Amino acid sequence: MYNGDRTSGECFLQSCLTYIHLSGDAFDSDALKIAWVLSYMKAGWASTYALRVLQRPGGVGSFTDWATFEKDFWAEFFPIDPAKSAALALRNREQYGQGKQTLNEYIDSFRAL
Repeated sequence: MYNGDRTSGECFLQSCLTYIHLSGDAFDSDALKIAWVLSYMKAGWASTYALRVLQRPGGVGSFTDWATFEKDFWAEFFPIDPAKSAALALRNREQYGQGKQTLNEYIDSFRAL
């Protein structure tokens, strides 16, 4: 279930793409792929977005193809300015120090930026 949080939009979309890819021919049209993704957008801004898509004329078919949907998803659910988001995260004093994190967790926190 996805709630529309911009910090996890990329992860959500990548998880959906992985599942779609691994499902082979189960998703034989872009409209089916889009409808499936929307079905997991059940909370927060994501549910509002999904409902808005489903209620527009043509519903999921209002997107001409998967690429058009993906572009719209990026605009709605990815960080507006990833570089600025990373810089702001680094300003958080708790992320500067290793604290109680293991070394691997500390390194991973920088890679996640």
